[in-house]
Amino acid sequence: MRRIIFGLIIFIIFTVTGVYIVNNNLHNNNIILAQENECDIVNTSKENDEEDKTTEISRDGEKYIPIRVIVTAYAPYDNKSGMCNNGTPDTTATNTKPKRGTIAADPKRIPYGTKLYIPEYGYGIVEDTGSVLRKDKDNIRIDVYMDTYEEAIEWGKKEMTIYIIEKTR
Repeated sequence: MRRIIFGLIIFIIFTVTGVYIVNNNLHNNNIILAQENECDIVNTSKENDEEDKTTEISRDGEKYIPIRVIVTAYAPYDNKSGMCNNGTPDTTATNTKPKRGTIAADPKRIPYGTKLYIPEYGYGIVEDTGSVLRKDKDNIRIDVYMDTYEEAIEWGKKEMTIYIIEKTR
């Protein structure tokens, strides 16, 4: 009988300790959830965490490099603010058509053609730029494409960790 009680006590101690370790890791790290050949990065840190996440993550021949940026949104086809686009709204700086996944950035900081993962938005490629993005010398800024002005306003301004995706093969 003593062995059974002793075994249960040891089991409870290891179970409680394991749950604490798992929960502690979930609050301090970015976790990659993989399903089939897709990869989603889930930020499990506290909402207002100022800590810069510097851990590179590799998966399926791609390296995810975290950088801290200010993310805003733009809607070139629904330009109610008058701030989007210096020319025609159907052409980006790289001569592509803006669509979901089009990202604008300062090409001196994040070059055209760079693949990014932005939490709450998804994957995108830097294909456009903007004067506000280039003028800010203290911060790295990007704009994510939205279909409507209302979606862009709803996105707002977010300081967050995004990921530059590089091929490793």
